[in-house]
Amino acid sequence: MTAPVQHQMYIDGQFVSGRGDGWIDVLNPATEALLSRIPD
Repeated sequence: MTAPVQHQMYIDGQFVSGRGDGWIDVLNPATEALLSRIPD
């Protein structure tokens, strides 16, 4: 299994990080495996 990817947000034509340092985990609902992380 590969490591989950952390994504930035696409705002006004640019990829930007969130203002905070928190992340929200995106889970596979069937297996509850971590798929990705998005800015909080």
